[in-house]
Amino acid sequence: MPLILAWLGLAAGGTVSAYDLQDNLSYWPVGNVEWQLNLIADGGNIPNPPLQDGSTSWDDAFMVAIDAYNAIIPDDVLTLSAQKNSGIAAGEHDGVNNVSFASSVYGDAWGDSTLGISISIWSGNRRVENDILFNATKQWDAYTGPLQSRHDFRRVALHELGHSLGLDYPDEAGQTVTAIMNSRTSDVDALAQDDIDGVLAVYGAVRPLVITKQPRSQTAPSGSEVRFEVTVEGSEPISYDWQRSTNGGVSFSSLGLDSPVIIFSSVSQFSDGHQFRVVASNPQTGDSVTSEVATLTVTDGPEAPAFTVQPQDATVTAGEDVTFTVSVSGSPTPSLQWQVSTDGGGSFADLADTGGVAGATSATLQISAVDAGVNGNRYRCVATNSAGTATSTAATLTVSAGGEAPA
Repeated sequence: MPLILAWLGLAAGGTVSAYDLQDNLSYWPVGNVEWQLNLIADGGNIPNPPLQDGSTSWDDAFMVAIDAYNAIIPDDVLTLSAQKNSGIAAGEHDGVNNVSFASSVYGDAWGDSTLGISISIWSGNRRVENDILFNATKQWDAYTGPLQSRHDFRRVALHELGHSLGLDYPDEAGQTVTAIMNSRTSDVDALAQDDIDGVLAVYGAVRPLVITKQPRSQTAPSGSEVRFEVTVEGSEPISYDWQRSTNGGVSFSSLGLDSPVIIFSSVSQFSDGHQFRVVASNPQTGDSVTSEVATLTVTDGPEAPAFTVQPQDATVTAGEDVTFTVSVSGSPTPSLQWQVSTDGGGSFADLADTGGVAGATSATLQISAVDAGVNGNRYRCVATNSAGTATSTAATLTVSAGGEAPA
């Protein structure tokens, strides 16, 4: 499953009818999401605590935002947490949820008015990583009430955490609402009702598992690739248990494959009629759902021709008929073409049903009333289908002179 990256920031600033959720919304798995805090004061733009709001560290100021979301999200759905003074430097795509002051956005310059940015990575509809960076070139403090010359760290933290939970900018979606999630800072210093409604729309309750795309039955030739897939929506994490039945659905056994897609690189006739289903479950909530059953039908695959019976040498008397016979296997059924060589096998030419020749394109070649002129000719058969070509051995025809013995 590919990973997708989104960058969402907040600008310094300036009421549209409801919250706005991100396109292609993804969700944190049920349980705990933890950020690693590496918020270091520099004594200048980032003053040493205590801060105006009484916080004794920048970590404590960030925890105010964490606690605000935990106060409204049900505990059985999601809990946000943070490791203070982690000492872990923020790294892009490192599998860690980082929070840090930064002089650039992983090497890219900050926008002139951008205060912070939330960088999320998700796979399918599952959010897997989020970094929150604060613009270290701006002047910061933490406080409540009207905006001051220094930017309020707490309201920016609330905004960026909102992005990490799937909220977008309501004021950029044609709305006029009071919200911490608007694209520019304002005197709003706490989660507004619009923000709360948005968070609860995403994390207000455990979402039951629902299969929106069922695995489908398939017919495939032997030797080909076959894939079964399912799409499941609901609260993460979602695990998958693909199962197979070899007795018409009476019982199923696990294949041990935990993925929304399973691929068989080369099916065989042995798998013809096997049935497949998947049980999707959330180990955190105990919820599970079982898909419909998909049946695999395996047809004969392409098989190159092979001669199972070769033509045999023949000796006849002039004026008699002669036949050469072959048997050939292959799928699809091979086409046949008899050939003759008149130069001892040096070259061969196709025969046609003419001049006493019959069955030039069948398993049995018949030549009527042979004469001494064909003595020593060699006959072979060429079999062809979509999988290849095979040539039989060459059979030699010996023609003896006819006539009555002397008295």
